[in-house]
Amino acid sequence: MQKKSGIIGECLRISAFLLVCFCGYSMAQDDFPYIEPEPSSVVSKDNLDSAYAVSKKFATKSASETWWSRNKNIMRTIFFVVAGSSAGIAIWQNSEAGNEKDNAAIWYNNAQLYVVDQNMPKYRQSVIGYNKTVDNVSFHENMRNGLYVGAGILGIAGIVSLCF
Repeated sequence: MQKKSGIIGECLRISAFLLVCFCGYSMAQDDFPYIEPEPSSVVSKDNLDSAYAVSKKFATKSASETWWSRNKNIMRTIFFVVAGSSAGIAIWQNSEAGNEKDNAAIWYNNAQLYVVDQNMPKYRQSVIGYNKTVDNVSFHENMRNGLYVGAGILGIAGIVSLCF
């Protein structure tokens, strides 16, 4: 059977763990260092009341804290995750633009063949297909460029947030 003081120590460790999970590691490390509870063979009402008071102290936040100091770890994570996602989607858009360029080349070659064969209905159809694929290439390239810019801006914001 576990000692009664061990239960209080476990309660304090669990509340410190929850504080780290909800408020971020840096705040828990800076403001609330871990103090080993005194060993005691009997749990009294005073010990339970002091453990409750300590856990209430962990749960409260200082009024002097700014929004950034409370949420900086969450915001940093968001900056880096969105920057990485944006870069990943931009890479995908680049491959889509390459695929559309290949399709445009096929439409262009077909149009050239239909001019040589003097098949005007198929030539017009190839020109329409070529124009659509050129529009798709332009769309994918613009998306790629915008996503790369967004990834760069968010990455720089994440790096700058490490300084504050």
